[in-house]
Amino acid sequence: LMALKSKLTKSNLIKKIIYISFRVLILFLLILSIIGVIIDEENRGQSLFSVVHSAIFLILSFIPSIIEKKFKYEIPDFMQVVYILFCLANNILGEIGNFYATVSWWDDMLHTMSGVLIGIVGFSLIDILNKNVEGFKASPLFTAIFVICLAVTVGVVWEIIEYGADYLTGSNMQRFRNSITNEPYVGQEALTDTMSDLVEALLGSMFISIIGYIDMVKKKNRLSRFSISKINEKYEINKESSAGEKNE
Repeated sequence: LMALKSKLTKSNLIKKIIYISFRVLILFLLILSIIGVIIDEENRGQSLFSVVHSAIFLILSFIPSIIEKKFKYEIPDFMQVVYILFCLANNILGEIGNFYATVSWWDDMLHTMSGVLIGIVGFSLIDILNKNVEGFKASPLFTAIFVICLAVTVGVVWEIIEYGADYLTGSNMQRFRNSITNEPYVGQEALTDTMSDLVEALLGSMFISIIGYIDMVKKKNRLSRFSISKINEKYEINKESSAGEKNE
């Protein structure tokens, strides 16, 4: 039990360091972007885009702690670290570091991973309902379909956000023009990025839904280590484990 507590403390420390570092970096970029909007008229649109983008991701960094403290749900430390690294890869490296333009597979990797992460959230939601809502028992097939639908819906909403950002700030989140030459694409080529993003989110969610379906059918509960759970459930599990160790 002491070894488990030590491991959890170390995990929490690493998580806090990553979160604080990310927030400091985002805040620094936000301040620089605001200065850019004020003094750099030529690139004001790009600076404004960076302001909005940085502000959004700064807010997103607080969502896991809000979920845990306000709604009393436990998010595994590993998933929180993956979440913040995903935000870092998207905002800092992808948009501001221009990895989307210079690294050909960067966008594909992130959209596929988004499907996987949203899929895990989908399985967590169904698992919470199965355990806490009387008379509710979702089948493995229903859960797998729900996971895919949730990921695709979030993907569509994100594409709408990208469209809105491009329209308002003149950015190129939907890659409707060449990132190097700034020449607009013509015809179906202009839709390639949007459609590939949706397909990749679909594939990522299908991958996790298949794994989750098999996991539920065989009752292995392997996804539980990555899933969101109610804090009182986790407490009861730890309590039972402690009692078992004392009996031994």
